[in-house]
Amino acid sequence: MQQAAKPPHAGCATMRCASLAGLEGLLARRGAALAPVCAAVGVEPRLLSHPEARLPVRQFVALLEEAARASGDDAIGLKLGHCQGLDSFGPLSEAALQSPDLASAVANVSRYFFVHQEGAQLELRLDGR
Repeated sequence: MQQAAKPPHAGCATMRCASLAGLEGLLARRGAALAPVCAAVGVEPRLLSHPEARLPVRQFVALLEEAARASGDDAIGLKLGHCQGLDSFGPLSEAALQSPDLASAVANVSRYFFVHQEGAQLELRLDGR
């Protein structure tokens, strides 16, 4: 009997590579290159050009830490998030944008956040109601 192949990141939380869109440009503006940053943490640079590709969260964090080190910019992750639009969340942004009100949008994002990043939980609590 043949065993089914395990997914490449079986057993660890992953997130969409869309969250890293724009990293190469930020690095270049600071005199650093994406390829050595990726190599330092064992990530294939081509993977980052595929928004729906998945990267283990631990490698995502390591990549941003290495990018900060290589660029000399401790806030590079914050700047990366600032330059991205809602489209970096893919289908999750549509779930929010198609919601009838803000509370529903936050509830939908909380419910379906795993599509963007596995292992994270978002919760909405309304106090005073």
